[in-house]
Amino acid sequence: MPLPAPSHASPPIPAAAITAMRDQLTQNAANGTLPALPATVAAWLAELVLLHGVPLEYIVPNAALLPTESVRFFYLDQNWQRRLIDGALSIGLGSSADALTLLATYEDSVLDALSLASGVRGQRRGKTARVEAGAATGTITGFLLRSSVVSGWPGMEVSAYANPTSAALPLLRLERITSDIMLGLIDGLPSEVNFLEPPEGLHFGVIPSKGSETVYLRGLGYGDFSAGLQMTSAPAVALTKAGRAAGVFDIAASVASLVTALEAQKALSPADPFTSAEFAIQMTRGAGLQIFQWPTGAGDTA
Repeated sequence: MPLPAPSHASPPIPAAAITAMRDQLTQNAANGTLPALPATVAAWLAELVLLHGVPLEYIVPNAALLPTESVRFFYLDQNWQRRLIDGALSIGLGSSADALTLLATYEDSVLDALSLASGVRGQRRGKTARVEAGAATGTITGFLLRSSVVSGWPGMEVSAYANPTSAALPLLRLERITSDIMLGLIDGLPSEVNFLEPPEGLHFGVIPSKGSETVYLRGLGYGDFSAGLQMTSAPAVALTKAGRAAGVFDIAASVASLVTALEAQKALSPADPFTSAEFAIQMTRGAGLQIFQWPTGAGDTA
């Protein structure tokens, strides 16, 4: 037997009254007189659609989906975002009139949140400029990186590109959400995502390779090679060790090897001697770069 309703329960709203309220809201929508979403609420929803405040276990429900030293790329489902906004707005429902108002203003609330999403990252970084309403964010993609490099290089830079010749896609969010997990959200569908160690990590160094130590040639501003940029078409050059001591090189012999390799690439001025500054450029080991690439549209059929 069902429990009786408490004596203080409010009587149900007559169907005719609900119909009248719905008709009035429909007329207000046509006239553009529906209540606007408060700016603070719209800003909060914009952060919410970028997963700010969403617990990690809701994003990764099983730890096996993101094992250590792994990266996962994904789309952010717009239907899921809408249900997230729907649930957030539902906490303000107290009556049938509130429910009807929510239904009438829901689409506008979603558009307000999405149009402000592209300005959230700048504002949270201390930049007050925000994107004006109407510049709705497009397809949102992202990644989760779980690795020791997240904690080891907190200043790691990330860039994403739709194609090799395009400008970088906007980053909507780039944040370390745990000590070793980084979450990134991208405005658009990339075909390439680059992870770069902090540039301030530049130093002299060599690359161990099959029992020898090598360096990759860098341009000196001669020929077709820009100064300082790695010559990707040139092979690595092995340096000459000085005896058996680890990490000790014969500078004169190593310089001779570098000069010979640069001359073979026509990247050395025949009129100028190879200077100590040019030797330093060759010995510079840049920040580590990891590139992830896949064909455009591959995610549509995967």
